[in-house]
Amino acid sequence: HCRHLTGVSPYEYGEHHVRDKKTLQERYNLLKQHDPIGLFVPESQKLGGFGFKDNGLIYNVDTLKYYESILTLYKSNYLQPFIESDDRLTVLEIGGGWGGLSYQFNTLFPNTTYVIIDLPQVLLFSATYLRVHFPEAKCLMYNGPKDANIDKKYDFIFLPHYCLPELSGRIDLAVNTVSFQEMSSDQVENYCKKLHELKCPRLYSFNRYQNLNNMNLGVLSKIIGKYYKLKLFEADFLQ
Repeated sequence: HCRHLTGVSPYEYGEHHVRDKKTLQERYNLLKQHDPIGLFVPESQKLGGFGFKDNGLIYNVDTLKYYESILTLYKSNYLQPFIESDDRLTVLEIGGGWGGLSYQFNTLFPNTTYVIIDLPQVLLFSATYLRVHFPEAKCLMYNGPKDANIDKKYDFIFLPHYCLPELSGRIDLAVNTVSFQEMSSDQVENYCKKLHELKCPRLYSFNRYQNLNNMNLGVLSKIIGKYYKLKLFEADFLQ
């Protein structure tokens, strides 16, 4: 069912599609060249995880998309606090999908309070996935306004999108991968404005700066640029 969240399906990774493995393998090898500290987290096989197998590792398009995001965060020095500090830091992911990026991030940096804000029905996917992979983790599922005040005693906090006005607490890093581009301009602005009000120092966006298929969204970089100083990567370190 996660195909409906990111479009990735196990069908494309069957033996009859092995001819497509080379392209994905080249992408993986290119990313590895820019990873001096070992940030790759292979796809888990729990809950039906799938992908091409490469020297005992499994990865698919989603795996590499999240790997690329983590590498970009590293290249931009956004990960330095998580690498160097002994303090528990907080990440807010806007639109966590099925939990793939959070799984990689918390595998690498377990001393993190990871907050996912998403559509309520989508939280069923990410909460299930992460609870299975981190069975000892302390988790909080939103049950009222008091739960929107980020409490660092939790490893994972799951919040519905409509509680954004109630959100409070410290956020050290906010991330969004491929869902800002599906929102309206007002929705993106509401998220950026709230993060700015909470003094979140860093916002990472992995999106098209303009989605021609979404007429309700203007130029994404201009909206974000009203609240954050832009540093555009456009995957330049992968060229």
